[in-house]
Amino acid sequence: MEGVDPAGHWDHLRWRKLRGAGVLTAYVCRHCLQDDIFLHDHDFHEIVLITGGQGVHATVFGRRLLRRGMVIVVPPGACHGYEQCRDLALWNCCMSVDLLRGELAFLADDPDVGSLVRLDAATGRPRGVMEFTIGDKAVRDATTCLEAMLPPVSRMEHFGRLLLFLASLAKARPASSRRREMPQEPAHPAVRRAVMLISARLEHDWTLTELAREGGVDRSYFVRLFRRRLGLSPLAYLNRRRCERLAGLLLQTDRPIGQLAMTVGWDDANYAARRFKRTFGVTPRQFRAQRGIRAEPQ
Repeated sequence: MEGVDPAGHWDHLRWRKLRGAGVLTAYVCRHCLQDDIFLHDHDFHEIVLITGGQGVHATVFGRRLLRRGMVIVVPPGACHGYEQCRDLALWNCCMSVDLLRGELAFLADDPDVGSLVRLDAATGRPRGVMEFTIGDKAVRDATTCLEAMLPPVSRMEHFGRLLLFLASLAKARPASSRRREMPQEPAHPAVRRAVMLISARLEHDWTLTELAREGGVDRSYFVRLFRRRLGLSPLAYLNRRRCERLAGLLLQTDRPIGQLAMTVGWDDANYAARRFKRTFGVTPRQFRAQRGIRAEPQ
C-alpha cells in the first residue's frame, strides 16, 4: 500500500515537547497533502478543516470524498487517514485529553459546541469520527481563528481564539447534521469507569462481574445502567471496540490476522472473524483485500 507514515503530516515531537512544558492549549498546523496518509489513530483530539484540493477521507467504516468546507472531528483512539490526495489543503487543530477534561470541560454539556469536544470516556458514549460541511463564509471565519492561533501568541490569547474557533464551527454546522438526542443525565460513575477500563485494557478478558465490581454496583444493575446509557450491553460494547481496533490494525500492518486478533483480546481467530463480520459485514481477510492490503504470509 502506498502512502506515508502519519508522523509525516503531524509533528509528534513538537506536540510532546509543548505538552510536556505545560504551555500547550491546542496545537494548530496547516498542510497541503500530495500523498496518502495511512489509516492511523492518536492520543489527542483532532478537528480537521478542509480548505481546498482533492482527496478521500478513510475510516474503518468506509470512505468519503473530501471537498472544501468539510470538518472532521476525530476523537482519541479513532482511526482515520487520507487517500488520493491532490493538493489537499487542510488545517489541524489538536487538543490533548487533559485539556478537554480540564479547561474545556465546561463545554461538554453545551448543546452546540459540546459534540465537538466531548470524550466518550468522560460521558459514556461510544467514540466515532464526525463529519459535516460548512459554507464558504464559515470556512473563512474558522480559518481566521486558526491563523490567529499560530505562534507567537500568549496562552490566554491562544485559549480565547480556540473558543472562538469552536464557536464558529458550532454556529455554522448544518442543523441536518446534528444528532437528535434527548437530554441525558450524567453517566453513572460505574458506566464511566467501565468505559475507561475497557479502553485502557482492550485485550483483557473482561467479565460482567469484574466490570460491575470495579464500578461498585450489583451486576444486574450495572448491565441495566450500561444498556440504558449506551444502548448496548457492556460485552457488546467491548466487542464493538475490539472490532474497530482490529480494523485499524488490519490496515496498518500485514501481520497475520490471528496475531492481530490476539492483541485486541481474541485468542480464537475464527471467533474474531465472526465478530468482525457481524460488525462490518465482511471478514477480516475480505476487509484487507477490499483496501488493497496484501495477504499475510501463510
